[in-house]
Amino acid sequence: MNIFIIIICPKGDDSLITDMTFGECLKYMLSALDISINRLSKAINVDSSLVNRWINGKRIPAYHTPYIESITEYIYRNIQNSFQSRHVEELYAAVCKSRGPAEDIKEKIIGILLEAQGYSIECKKIEQAKNRKTPGENGRVIRQAGGVNSSPSIAVDDGGKKRAAALSREDKIILGTENILAAIAGLLEAAACQAGGSSNTIYISYNGDADVPERLYNILARCGNILSKAMDCGWKVLFMVKLSSDPARTASFLKFALPLLKAGRFFPFYIKKYGNYAANGENIIIPGIGAISRLPSGRDPENSCAFFFKSSAVVDVLARCFNEWLSEYTKPLFNYFRVGEGPDFGCRLAEAEDNTGNRFLFKYGFSVLTLTDHLFEKLLKKNNLPENEFLAASELHKKRLNAFLTYMRGYEFKNIYSADSIKDLVMRRQFRYYSYAGAELMHMEARDIIEHLENIIRLLETYDNYNIAFISGGSNRIGEKHDFYCMVKERQAAMIEVSKKTSGGMPKVTLSIEEPTLVKASRDIFDEAWEEIAPVNKDKKEIIPWLRSQINMLENSQ
Repeated sequence: MNIFIIIICPKGDDSLITDMTFGECLKYMLSALDISINRLSKAINVDSSLVNRWINGKRIPAYHTPYIESITEYIYRNIQNSFQSRHVEELYAAVCKSRGPAEDIKEKIIGILLEAQGYSIECKKIEQAKNRKTPGENGRVIRQAGGVNSSPSIAVDDGGKKRAAALSREDKIILGTENILAAIAGLLEAAACQAGGSSNTIYISYNGDADVPERLYNILARCGNILSKAMDCGWKVLFMVKLSSDPARTASFLKFALPLLKAGRFFPFYIKKYGNYAANGENIIIPGIGAISRLPSGRDPENSCAFFFKSSAVVDVLARCFNEWLSEYTKPLFNYFRVGEGPDFGCRLAEAEDNTGNRFLFKYGFSVLTLTDHLFEKLLKKNNLPENEFLAASELHKKRLNAFLTYMRGYEFKNIYSADSIKDLVMRRQFRYYSYAGAELMHMEARDIIEHLENIIRLLETYDNYNIAFISGGSNRIGEKHDFYCMVKERQAAMIEVSKKTSGGMPKVTLSIEEPTLVKASRDIFDEAWEEIAPVNKDKKEIIPWLRSQINMLENSQ
């Protein structure tokens, strides 16, 4: 499905129009400075035939390539006198009317080339659209909807059916990132106030390379909170993201996404094919409520703009277009395990752990891998499992424990636990055991807790690469207090469990993240959290005596 938004400027207003192509501008400047094609091609290290094709309009330098900067630098260094400078200034005045005054001649040269590049690329797109008017199996004809005096509309090619989607009086253009985010929050608020059915979906596309000024992070966080509220009301969210190559940006996206997992209605996809609008555009589409389509911004995110649509016809068209992008350009970012697939999750967890590499764990209470075999079997027996399930759980535990002890000799293993879990264990005699059914509080005898803590001390003293840390509930930046589990195996996967409390118990959302960029981002988030923990809460010289004091307390209470 193709969508064309056509903006018609009043006749005589050419402030946004560049009427010289890239080839014409380049030819003019080379002529004014007496620079040959061969000289330029050698200077910027390209074949002279490429420069010739630029000048003749057969080729145009693509966006985000180094050619514009290289040409600018060479032309700037070859300006010899005021006459040549004047030629450049006159060309800048003719081509760059919308840019305003430039401070120096170099800025004017790059301004000319960028404007001409943009104009040439747009002309090429228009020409390609005209060429597609030829009838044929794949031919699609798009005509401008209505005349100059008709009601505004968007031209749409809907599977070969040519039609126009009428705009409403509420549709408008929003200027500025702050206003755009505020409008997005307004749409989400409207959705959160309505009960969503099984078919009610919020569509969001996000460009991980887009800049958001730091002062607006609070609005972005508010959007995330409202999105959670909408999912709690029954809305499903399809989230399409272009992942950034910048680890910090990817980690920021992951921090935004993790709190949304709890509802089990958040489905992110990453764009596998770039070079299309789906990769760079940003949209939020809520059928029955409205849509916002943010255009790819330039260098200054403060000056970005977006189309705001309330027209139900347009919103429906955008939703169908989003689904087409989803099927053609994306892959699921998270691999969800359905309810009842706990054993599959456990096997994938064991498979990821049984590989070389560092391992990082966040969990409310101690890992079952810190239990002795004797204690683990006692916990399993308390669950009254059928014999086949008991044997399968025992076998899986042995496999995981073997990998844990094997790779800990040569790789870094770090675990972060909640300090409250020690209170539960020592004072209340409760161990939080994570089974396929969810998190369960298991009662432990004092002597069993002593055996458990002594085994943890033995692991800390035996393995130099094994470290644990404790955090208070208020300092936890990875997940929530009781219901979040995350194991990151470097270069393999991030395995996540989120228990969502319901009246019927605590069913779990279980998933794996295996896209390499996000696995690395998961590790970066863990490293950041670890660095923020005070030394007294992670140094073995402090942790081991503290654990021994807990053992003494238990022994004195018997």
